[in-house]
Amino acid sequence: MTRTLVWDASALHHAIAADRVDVLGDLASSWRNVSTAAVSAELRRNGLSLAAPWIEIVHVDEPDELRSLFAWAQALGAGARDIGEATVCAWAEVMAASL
Repeated sequence: MTRTLVWDASALHHAIAADRVDVLGDLASSWRNVSTAAVSAELRRNGLSLAAPWIEIVHVDEPDELRSLFAWAQALGAGARDIGEATVCAWAEVMAASL
């Protein structure tokens, strides 16, 4: 079974801004790499595009994911800037992935 690595906006933001997102892909090539639609939207709001073939965008919309998202949003005090983090934590928790 392939291990799954879930990416938050921070590392992706800096790699995209430096035009080196390929390096992250190389470093994590033995993993299944995912990020959430909320993280992708956060990057777009900051003028960045996550166009990397090695990363899969997932949605946090299943009932167990939404329950986990609610708990993470409360724990993080998720405002507009933290919702991406909350979705990453929720998806990783439900899917037994690594952050």
